[in-house]
Order: sequence, then C-alpha cells, then structure tokens
Amino acid sequence: MGDDCAMLSEAEGETLHIWLGGGSLKGLLRLRLWAEDQARSWGFKRVTIDGRSGWTRLLERHGYAMRDGLLEKML
Repeated sequence: MGDDCAMLSEAEGETLHIWLGGGSLKGLLRLRLWAEDQARSWGFKRVTIDGRSGWTRLLERHGYAMRDGLLEKML
C-alpha cells in the first residue's frame, strides 16, 4: 500500500505478479519502484503486470514489454 494507492500481487515461482492496482497514477508509479526493489531483494527474476492496454505505453519507458498478454520486466 502507498499513501494514495494500493497494489495486489502474488508470487508465482520466480515472478512477482501484480494483478490489481488502484489510486493515483503518481502513487502507483512510486509503488511500482518499491515493488521492483522488493522483488529483487526476495530473489524474483521478473515482474509481470496484468492490466489495461494503456499501461503498455506508460510502462515501456520503465523497461516493461508486452509478452503473452502481460507486461513483463526482467529484473
């Protein structure tokens, strides 16, 4: 949870999968950074995000790419 947003995630093998998020856009982008850092520290190899197609344009500049219907970033 962030100050003005929240994300729900789950561990799937070596992947941290974020499957729901809501709140302010700025808050979600800050929380995404925290989630990526935590995923690295916990030994995950990648982060995936399930969401609307509009997230693709926003998150490509942060290292995410669409793969098999999910946004994916290798850590």
